[in-house]
Amino acid sequence: MCGSCGMTVNGEPRLTCGTFLTEYGEGPVRIEPLKGFPVIRDLVVDIDGFLAKLSSVRPWLIRQGEEPPLTAEYAQTPEQLEAYKQYSMCINCLLCYSACPVYVLDPDFLGPAAIALAQRYNLDSRDMGDRFDVLSQDDAVWGVHVRRRVHEGLPEARGPGGGDPALQTDGGAALGAALEQEMKAGEEVPRPSTGPGATGCGSPAAAATRCSCCAS
Repeated sequence: MCGSCGMTVNGEPRLTCGTFLTEYGEGPVRIEPLKGFPVIRDLVVDIDGFLAKLSSVRPWLIRQGEEPPLTAEYAQTPEQLEAYKQYSMCINCLLCYSACPVYVLDPDFLGPAAIALAQRYNLDSRDMGDRFDVLSQDDAVWGVHVRRRVHEGLPEARGPGGGDPALQTDGGAALGAALEQEMKAGEEVPRPSTGPGATGCGSPAAAATRCSCCAS
């Protein structure tokens, strides 16, 4: 899977390389551009905004206080690899953005793929960076208020949830756990004074997934 053939098929975001006419019986079959993105022409959408969101979470290993040679290696145990592996399997197909009701209504929302990508590096034992300045903004993790809808559009075994129901909690729950870890470590997590997540039960995990008491 390369992720470049994402389209809307009969109202649902799909990878068309794995979508077959036999799934739709006698039809009709309606193919449209992915929802939530500016249309350049026909089925081609503008993804510049999406690429900018990916870059904003600094998707690379950050090392502090050292300039290792290019040949340096940082070994990991299988357990350390497993901690972030599923988050590294995104193919940037944009289906999660098209399926995300928050992003469709608010194009400034950081979105599930970028949030999950940040979590991939936050969980990497080799990384020494801190991305919570980006993730804690109003339009980032605090903007998540619908869970599991994204996974309806994800290709099987791809993305943060993959095929494992235990992991199918999209960016909100993933970052909720990360925010909990950050607070336990003694770091204060910025919380917006207005907007989503500004009031409610006060639990980072609950706010990140927008529980009912934080939804007002």
